[in-house]
Amino acid sequence: MIGFPEVNKTIRRTLSSLLKESGFTKVNTRHNWAWIGNSIWVLDITAVEKYFSVVTGWPPMSIHVELGIYYDFIPTIDEHLKTDEEGKFLPNTHQCHLQYELLSNLDQSDYLSRLDNPVEQIRSDLWWIEPDGSNVEKVVNDFKQSF
Repeated sequence: MIGFPEVNKTIRRTLSSLLKESGFTKVNTRHNWAWIGNSIWVLDITAVEKYFSVVTGWPPMSIHVELGIYYDFIPTIDEHLKTDEEGKFLPNTHQCHLQYELLSNLDQSDYLSRLDNPVEQIRSDLWWIEPDGSNVEKVVNDFKQSF
């Protein structure tokens, strides 16, 4: 069964240079930030993990990708906004003023047809990662294209 280290290695190898070219200066594989003018761009890549997997049937390493934009000129009411060692804000995507889910462009119908819930069978906001990791490269390249 594939784990976080193998998926992270593929993400770093495939996505890190594109993020840096796009202005992201804090690139941490799954949580990435870019300070562009008066905005902070956030790219979060999360696995659905075990509980979601048990409930829905999606493999636990399947991925959800969100992009958020936080405007630093809008006063924050969230007292839990993290900062880095330089005092720069590190918002989570759910704290951003604009939030966008990246969508899969892959034909995942063979995977999704295995799921019992018809609602789960039509999702495009997740990327299915096989438990053996055989499609990780393809998945990471697809959300790289979506980004």
